[in-house]
Amino acid sequence: MVKGVDADMLVVGAHGHTGLKDFIYGETVNTVRHELKIPVLVVNV
Repeated sequence: MVKGVDADMLVVGAHGHTGLKDFIYGETVNTVRHELKIPVLVVNV
């Protein structure tokens, strides 16, 4: 979606998983961050 609208920046919310939960549920923010060429701001909500 971000690539389709030619966004300048992406802001995403993180829910605070750490350690084992990241392993089980995946690291979505990390994957998204590496796929994009624009700045990504991660806000812990």
